[in-house]
Amino acid sequence: MAKSSRETDVDVQEAIGAALTRETRVRSKSEGGAISFRVQGGTVLLEGLTDSLIEKRVAEQVVLEIPGVSRVENMLRVRALPSRSDEVIATQVRDALTADPYIAERDLVITVNGGAVTLGGHQDALAKKRLAGLVAWWVPGVTEVLNTIEVRPDEEDSDQEILNSIRVAFDKDKLVDAQRFHVEVRNARVTLYGLAGSDAERHMAEEDIWSTWGVLWVDNRAQVESL
Repeated sequence: MAKSSRETDVDVQEAIGAALTRETRVRSKSEGGAISFRVQGGTVLLEGLTDSLIEKRVAEQVVLEIPGVSRVENMLRVRALPSRSDEVIATQVRDALTADPYIAERDLVITVNGGAVTLGGHQDALAKKRLAGLVAWWVPGVTEVLNTIEVRPDEEDSDQEILNSIRVAFDKDKLVDAQRFHVEVRNARVTLYGLAGSDAERHMAEEDIWSTWGVLWVDNRAQVESL
């Protein structure tokens, strides 16, 4: 006898709970109740509060790989430290984009709602779209970045394009020594190697990768240099 949709949803829900518990980067949030989820007909709604972009993205990708899941609505919010008004965030995002000579800020539309930044408008290269998203994520108080920037003319994406953008992110991030890391990209899935100077640097390098539009997964194999 075929299972009912309710029985199938229960099976998927149990599989999601087990998978989130196995993934070390989100285990504490899942077991502690900070991450909650609901399943209906193959669609999963993720809700709650995470401490980092890594936790938000990892939770989504773990769920997407569960058999029976067709779509994930990721409503997880990154804890904003410090908490700032939408008006202040919008101004600082605009200022940060204006300060970057590579980005055509005048062609962008920026809206902020509850700390979530939506980037609209257009740019003439995928690299600029990715860079704009990265710059927005670096603004204090941002809880989400929805990058809907249109690329004109249309440009074919590739693993090399993603890799190039990650290298730019490392070069621009003052908290990351790009020389310490090696990155490989295959089918938009990134593997990070290297020897970080600290746990914080290892974490920031991974966050920079997750902040790069188009990345589907990050396998952080970087080690921390022993004292």
